Amino acid sequence: MSCDRCEGMMINDCLIDDGGRVNLPIWRCLVCGEIIDVLILSHRAEKTKTGRQRNQTSPFVLSR
Repeated sequence: MSCDRCEGMMINDCLIDDGGRVNLPIWRCLVCGEIIDVLILSHRAEKTKTGRQRNQTSPFVLSR
């Protein structure tokens, strides 16, 4: 699987809370750090149904 943001390689990973109780399966990009989970995918699918386009730039990256 390749990253939608940077075309980098995505790997299976999991997020664990501070107490070690919650394991959330995710896809994580090795290049840019993009994280995709089931909730993110469902929100993006809903946006495409309503005709809204996904923002291609990260709010955490400053552009010059």
